[in-house]
Amino acid sequence: MKQEKLGRKKTSRRVSVLMCSLLLAIFSAAPAAWAGQCNDGIDNDGDQKVDALVDLANDQTTTKFSDANASLLYQLVEDKLRSIGQLSPRDLLGKDKNGMAFVNNTSTALKVCNILGYRTVLATNSISFDGRDIWTNGDDTMYRWNGTAWERQDDVCSYRRTPGWVPWLTDITCQSRLAQCQDGLDNDGDGLIDYPADPGCVSPTDDSELVHDPACKTPSSPSESKQCNDGIDNDGDGAIDYPADFSCSSKYDNDEANPKAQCQDGIDNDKDGAIDYPADFSCSSKQDNDEANPKAQCQDGIDNDKDGAIDYPADFSCSS
Repeated sequence: MKQEKLGRKKTSRRVSVLMCSLLLAIFSAAPAAWAGQCNDGIDNDGDQKVDALVDLANDQTTTKFSDANASLLYQLVEDKLRSIGQLSPRDLLGKDKNGMAFVNNTSTALKVCNILGYRTVLATNSISFDGRDIWTNGDDTMYRWNGTAWERQDDVCSYRRTPGWVPWLTDITCQSRLAQCQDGLDNDGDGLIDYPADPGCVSPTDDSELVHDPACKTPSSPSESKQCNDGIDNDGDGAIDYPADFSCSSKYDNDEANPKAQCQDGIDNDKDGAIDYPADFSCSSKQDNDEANPKAQCQDGIDNDKDGAIDYPADFSCSS
């Protein structure tokens, strides 16, 4: 790529490297601000389900991908495509002997924003960061998106003061993050693309093609593990996980609160006037599911003290 006939090459290269580093930092930064298993892109509990649902229906994030050299913006797009196993324009169409960049037109700019993860284009530019024209004498490769496929355009002069010049796309400002389930890419590599074709997508604005983990209520949830295997007393009943908590049918059960054992269900199951642990003598703990047994001496039908009186209220010794 030529800038004023490649004057001051070393300075330009140094600036380009710095700008590239900035671009990569912007692009690689995760959009979510949470930490934990429900936003790390990993199947932490081995159930083939990953992270919480992130819906981008109302997202208005704006990012400017600025560039002192149009080839760097091209490289950013190519890296994204290759990272998800997609072919870049160069992979599909090859290149000329020198630089590569995108034509600055409406359809190509929108495609670039889409690949970079955004729905719309706010602004584009065809000059470098210091205001100089970006131009080529015709030995570079330009790619344009025709609405359905990439096209290659070689040997075209691109200079602001040349009649019929074809502008390079040197920087672009994109808005509203584009959800994975509507970006036209096979983000999870399963051969299925977007909603409704990919079963991992619950809606077009779902930002992951992977099946979500039901244990993750929000991206800030601490663990992908189900409630019955997360090391947390989720229902506050003093018992943690399977098999300690009665409500847990297995370690894959995601409800530690239901069904409740008789000794914490708020019901007088044995009709003895006492409800749950510790009020009911028959309850050894909240996890005890038998409120009727063992029976207290004052309700067991036995004359335990051999005084001729059996149980409450017949036996004076029984207070209840």
